[in-house]
Amino acid sequence: MMLTSLNRLKQLYGIKPENEDKDVEMSRVIQTVSRRIESYLHRNIKKQTYTQLINPHEDQMVFRPLGLPVTSITEISTDDTGLFTGDESVLSSDNYIKSMDGRDIIINAGLGVTPTRFIYIGGLAEDPTISTWVLGSLSGTPEVGDTVFGETSLAKGIVTYTSGTTLKVENFYGEFILNEPLIIGNATATLTTLTSVCLAEVAPDLALACEIQSNYIAKHLSDFENSTTERDITSRKSPNADLQSVYIFLPEVKDLLEPYRNKKVDTEIRY
Repeated sequence: MMLTSLNRLKQLYGIKPENEDKDVEMSRVIQTVSRRIESYLHRNIKKQTYTQLINPHEDQMVFRPLGLPVTSITEISTDDTGLFTGDESVLSSDNYIKSMDGRDIIINAGLGVTPTRFIYIGGLAEDPTISTWVLGSLSGTPEVGDTVFGETSLAKGIVTYTSGTTLKVENFYGEFILNEPLIIGNATATLTTLTSVCLAEVAPDLALACEIQSNYIAKHLSDFENSTTERDITSRKSPNADLQSVYIFLPEVKDLLEPYRNKKVDTEIRY
C-alpha cells in the first residue's frame, strides 16, 4: 500500500493544496517509493488477512511471516501435496502461539518438511494516513474538510468522512491521543475510541521516510541531481547522490527504515 498521501507530502513541504501541477507525477512517485520500501523492509505494511504457504525446514518450529506484527492466527494447516484443495490437516489452536511482539509464529512440534499454510491477520495499519474515530461530548457538527486539532497532542488533521459521532481523519502531523479534547472546525469533542489508527501515527518514521524519499525523487526526476561544470559544460553526478545501494535510498531515509526491517523472514514463501 502507499505509505503516505499526496496531501501529507504537500503539507510537509509547504505546497498549496490548490497547486495541482505535479499531483499525478508525485502520486506515481509515492507509489513507487512505497513499493521499494516494503521490499527493502521484507514485510507487508497493510493490516489485513494474509495467507502464506511456507515450505518448512526439517523440524522447523518458529516461523517469521511477512505481515508483521501478527495480530491473530485464523488457521494453520498442512498438506503433503502442497495444493490445499480441501484435504489438508488443520492444526489445533493448542499447538501454536504467536510471540508477544507478534513477530513470530511458534508451533510446539516440528512439521518435518510438510508444506504449511498460515492464515492470519497482520500488518501495521489499515490505511497510510486516515484513522477512524468515535467521538464523545460532541458539541457542534463536524463537516468534511474541517481541520482537526488535538489540544493535548497538538496533532493536526482534516476530516474526510463524518457520520454522527464517527469520523475519518487524515493525519497531517503528530499523534492524536485517546480521550484528548479536540477542536474540529467550529465543533468540539473528545476522542473516545480509536477504531483504527493510520500508519502515520502507528509508525510515523515509515511515513516520513516515504515522504523524504518521494520529495527527493520528484525534485530530481529530470536532472538526477547532476552538477554542471563551467569548464567543459558537462553534467556529472553529484557526490551526494552516489548512494551506492541497490535500493537507492537517501542515507537519512535508510536510518529511519532500519528499525522496521524484517531480517529473519522465511525465504521459502509462496502466495
